[in-house]
Amino acid sequence: MPTLILAPRYTTDTQALWRAANQLGWQVERLTNWRVSEELQSVVEPILCL
Repeated sequence: MPTLILAPRYTTDTQALWRAANQLGWQVERLTNWRVSEELQSVVEPILCL
């Protein structure tokens, strides 16, 4: 299952993407800063939205 990884800033676009990904059953993660954590680096199907 894909994991949507969102930028740390909140915008109406990223919120819409979050809702759409949830409806598709995807995992959603939001970065807390501009560095990708080691945990997120091991995601099998990352979809980056920066």
